[in-house]
Amino acid sequence: MRLPCMSGIVLAHEGYTIVKDFENNNSPVFSESEDAFKGVVVYKSYSKVKFKLDPQYIIAEVRPNSPAALAGLKVGDLVETINKKAAYNYKLSQISKMFSSGEGKTIKLKITRNGVSLDIRFELKRVL
Repeated sequence: MRLPCMSGIVLAHEGYTIVKDFENNNSPVFSESEDAFKGVVVYKSYSKVKFKLDPQYIIAEVRPNSPAALAGLKVGDLVETINKKAAYNYKLSQISKMFSSGEGKTIKLKITRNGVSLDIRFELKRVL
């Protein structure tokens, strides 16, 4: 899906990332009971750990002289967060809408490039 010219980048769905989540079902996190041996306390957890696959996005194209290019984004950068929220929480269509939401709006990305995490910030601007 191509993003509007206000950002100057094209994002692509590039596989999945494993996300760890906890399920509690409104039960206490731990219960405490005393073992048959005096002084021994046993804790039982009611939380469940679950893993799910969520989409990950990479930058597939960067338009020359666009806000994203001037901020230093490069093809192949893995987008980790958008405005401090994990990128996998968004659908590609939601990201497209966000990146075309209005001239002057600031976009903050955390990306990974060659194993290094970088914070990138740019303002949306209409580019012809």
